[in-house]
Amino acid sequence: MTRNGNPWVVLAVIVGGYFMAQMDLTVLTVALPSIVADLDASVVEGLWAVNAYVLALAISLITAGRLGDLYGSRRVFAVGLGMFTLFSLVCALAQSPAQLIVARGFQGLGAALIVPQILAMIVALFPEDRRGTALGIRGSVGAGAALAGPVIGGLLVHTLDWRWVFLINIPIGLLLLILTLTLIPQVAPERKRRLDLVGVVLSAAALFLAVFALTQGEETGWAAWIWIALAGSAGTACLFVAHQRRNQGREPLLPFGVFSGRRFPLMCLAGAGVSMGMIGLTVVLSFYLQSGLGTGALVAGAVLAPASLVSMVLAPFVGRFSDRVDAKLLLLAGLVLTGGGMAWIALSMAPDASWTGLIPVMLVIGAGNSMLFTPLTAIATRGLAPAVAGSAGGVLATVLQLGAAFGSAAVSAVMQSGADTGAFTDATRSAMLIPISAIAIATALALAVQRTPPASAGKAAPKPSAHDVSHEESHRDQRDAG
Repeated sequence: MTRNGNPWVVLAVIVGGYFMAQMDLTVLTVALPSIVADLDASVVEGLWAVNAYVLALAISLITAGRLGDLYGSRRVFAVGLGMFTLFSLVCALAQSPAQLIVARGFQGLGAALIVPQILAMIVALFPEDRRGTALGIRGSVGAGAALAGPVIGGLLVHTLDWRWVFLINIPIGLLLLILTLTLIPQVAPERKRRLDLVGVVLSAAALFLAVFALTQGEETGWAAWIWIALAGSAGTACLFVAHQRRNQGREPLLPFGVFSGRRFPLMCLAGAGVSMGMIGLTVVLSFYLQSGLGTGALVAGAVLAPASLVSMVLAPFVGRFSDRVDAKLLLLAGLVLTGGGMAWIALSMAPDASWTGLIPVMLVIGAGNSMLFTPLTAIATRGLAPAVAGSAGGVLATVLQLGAAFGSAAVSAVMQSGADTGAFTDATRSAMLIPISAIAIATALALAVQRTPPASAGKAAPKPSAHDVSHEESHRDQRDAG
């Protein structure tokens, strides 16, 4: 990737793809009743139309990130856009639940090819002293997608038909694909590369077993086979790590150079904690408001929406600010605001509480959220070689998905125990300890990372050219092989 063309124009194109991929994580939830009725599907089949996308996305991110390193981020991004758009059409034309579920899986695979390339292209296009601004815009787009998904989905289902939830992706996807091929430069590797197929199989198997078990655990009452699947995931992950260690001198799926230094591994773990905390808070509040206080889904959405809205508005400013101050300080401020807001909610939970009292604290949490993922990613990518930026993006996106899966499963298990005993409000208050603890662990990890002063504080390193990047990777491979 070179700096030919306007990087801000390129950023606009790639965050458009990011918006589509993120929005489709949530857009289908409000359309499920219509889908179930129209396709004569069961509720479980309807839910699998959602889960198939999440599962395919989660198990493919590491592989997709490495594909970008090996064959070029623009090429893989374009393939992802094409696949996402094509299978959006297939979803819209589905005549049975099975057809929709399979198409959603392929659509999720397309999204997986898109997501890691965003970070890779930002690293390649923006020097470190301007990268925070770009990451802030990406964060704002992600928050906007999470907020817009249910709104756009509900509007389309109400005014047109559930199939338009997918049809709307087609003109947008085609436009982005054309802009990608015309505006984003492509740098091909100087030598032929190959993908570590054994690593692909092992990583996909480990992630599939983990995510599938976590998403199905509550529904099955945490049956024995769920724990067997989790154990199988851990064992397969060990095999994957051993295989990658042996393969570092050749073409590994996961270059261990990504984890050199402390910043990236610490921020991966912190990111998992943040993701676990945020999804845990969302699940707990949704159940508390609707099952504990007896409000409807509309009120629950009205309470949760301000956090996403504030985060969406503030994230670009936080990104720009992170180019000027120590990103670690911004991250810590965000964690304190988020964790403090969660504690406030836990202490105020009561059977006779008013839902309106939660809105101010959700505004505080939204402000905290705006200072989480952008500084975290800025710290993680400091000093990252562009040649492995795709792998880094895949790993970071994967741990965020796993954190969300763990968070949802953990709080659901705690709340189910409360529902069984009739002490639902007490159970939701206890469940809040999980996201609060996750944020506390993320805070400890953020404290452990070295300071990350703005790159503009010193002389910025010259931007590597495409030849420099390829030569650096070639030299590293020769050194590792020796």
